[in-house]
Amino acid sequence: MKNIDDYRKEIDDNLKVFLKNKNVGSFLSEFVLRKGKRLRPILCMKAYHALAGKRKIIPAAISLELFHASTLVHDDIMDEDDKRRGMPSMHMIYKNKYNLRLNKQVSGIFSDSASRFSASAAIIEGNILSCLAFSSIAESDFPSELKNEAILLLADVVEKVNKGQLMDMVNEFRESSEKEYLEMISLKTASLISGSLEIGAIFSGNAWARKSLKEYGQHLGIAFQLKDDLLDISGKKGNTFGSDIRKGKKTLLLSHALRHSSQSQKALLKGVIGKESSESEIKKAIGIYESTGAIEACSCIISEKLEFAKKSISQLKGKIDEQHFEFFLNLSDYVKKRMD
Repeated sequence: MKNIDDYRKEIDDNLKVFLKNKNVGSFLSEFVLRKGKRLRPILCMKAYHALAGKRKIIPAAISLELFHASTLVHDDIMDEDDKRRGMPSMHMIYKNKYNLRLNKQVSGIFSDSASRFSASAAIIEGNILSCLAFSSIAESDFPSELKNEAILLLADVVEKVNKGQLMDMVNEFRESSEKEYLEMISLKTASLISGSLEIGAIFSGNAWARKSLKEYGQHLGIAFQLKDDLLDISGKKGNTFGSDIRKGKKTLLLSHALRHSSQSQKALLKGVIGKESSESEIKKAIGIYESTGAIEACSCIISEKLEFAKKSISQLKGKIDEQHFEFFLNLSDYVKKRMD
């Protein structure tokens, strides 16, 4: 069985050829081909190979990376992030390339013409990537009925991811519950992970495995995002430390802390969340997360979701080859231990 680095190389090589054949601009190619985990296409390929698929799945699998890249482009605009994977985000590429000056506008939704142009150009680039995701499946070497089924599934995933993103943005301006946060990340993050596995199952011709793989992906995806939330306050992600707090993200950690904190703690949190807070203020907020049991509650849900993921994939034990079965089990353990 190929190792993960082999999968990544195959994915990157095929992305490079696909983007060149589509004659996309250098900005888009460079952005997509930046070093990344390639988790979603790898999951698609693993599911396909686990179910003894015989054709070359890679052209269909890269559709997941193309759509994922489109969400990153749009996320960076909405979150006003200047960096992605250690390099300029798409809107900053445009802003830097054209050396745009911050000329103030008299009216409009943007404060200056440079922001309007760079954000608009990046939105278009993200839309192009989303379209290319569907093209990648449509042009793959599979029977039409399977391609149609996969395209319908991807369309459903795109809808869910966008609904989740909208929920995430709206929640910045209202208090949301832990339940609402879990629903949001189920849509925004987990649906693409579970969809990647389902597309692999569809193309293998073994639709009977879809339910177990979907459940596995949903639980894994939720745990993955919650772990990311914990890493954000751990100081192990470098200069992104506390970024969710500064951006005013209504994470499960914050929802739990607000529900279990004293009036003085609530006042401190509300004075820090969504502000350009200092590192000491961020640490005080994290201290409240700790004292209110928010971190412990988040960790417990991660463990619970990963156990559910293992139970879901265990339904396929003996029905898929042992090596791939072990991969899916080990991936659950990796999420739990990630950067511990």
